[in-house]
Amino acid sequence: MVMRERTITSITALPAFTQKEMRNINKLLQQALLNGQLKQRLMRKDVTLCAEFGLSNSVWEQLSKIRAISFAEFCGELNQLQEPSNL
Repeated sequence: MVMRERTITSITALPAFTQKEMRNINKLLQQALLNGQLKQRLMRKDVTLCAEFGLSNSVWEQLSKIRAISFAEFCGELNQLQEPSNL
């Protein structure tokens, strides 16, 4: 009888968003950089941004969980959601 060698793999968290979702989020962030009103709407979590930028409810739910006092901080928190981390 041949015994198979067990391999231990690390479990990593998947990024929070798909590539398509990130493209839509990036469009929103780019426009927010150019438009102060849009930036304020994003920081206030204006739900109408979902339809304007093609964001799904699940994406908006994740964005709504971000707590930040500045746009830069918001972007940093969003970036952390995307980074796979070891558990």
